[in-house]
Amino acid sequence: RDGSDAPFSPLKSVIINGKEHSLKPINGIGLDNDGNILIGINRFLLKIDATTGKVIARWEAPEGERAITTPRMNTKGEIYAMSLFGDDPNYVLKQSTTDPATFELLRTINLKDRILARTFDMSNDGHTLYFPDPGSPFIQVYKSKDGIMYRREENITSMAAGSNAIQTIDEKIFAAVRASGITPTMLHYRDDSKRVMWTLSLPEMNGAEPRGITVSEDGSTIII
Repeated sequence: RDGSDAPFSPLKSVIINGKEHSLKPINGIGLDNDGNILIGINRFLLKIDATTGKVIARWEAPEGERAITTPRMNTKGEIYAMSLFGDDPNYVLKQSTTDPATFELLRTINLKDRILARTFDMSNDGHTLYFPDPGSPFIQVYKSKDGIMYRREENITSMAAGSNAIQTIDEKIFAAVRASGITPTMLHYRDDSKRVMWTLSLPEMNGAEPRGITVSEDGSTIII
């Protein structure tokens, strides 16, 4: 909390069932409501103790399925582990109360015509899901009334290029957008509730493609 490195940082591998597993590559990182770390790595969901760096719980996607991306948790403690590929299952899980070392699959959700997305974000209740297209300038949006059945909404098309880094706070969207042939890497902000939108060029990134973004709760600090 004071900005200093944790004793186990950088965390390059973890021990699972007595065996060492590399954390490279990581598909996405999120936070549990208890402050611990959620990691999507290939087909695995891991919960890491933020104090010790040790694995608290793990889950593996069913055999034959492919990678999951950034894990997100809603206010009810349900973890949304969306698949990298649009035609693979999208999972909703919860840490097991009978065996806290694993997660229980609560349901899978069907997202018709979903795109490939390397990351995603969602509203606090999990009823609105956002999937940025990595190559084209739009974000897919799905909405639900119950967190079970989702309908596709109109795409967000105000970006200049594709994105692999998105965070939402209430109705505010922050997206780090890759460079295109005519524009540099950019930060795109949109708040539909206030009808506000702006874009900030990031020439200091020298055209590098952002693969992650973190925004403080008050929106005053952004790390890309």
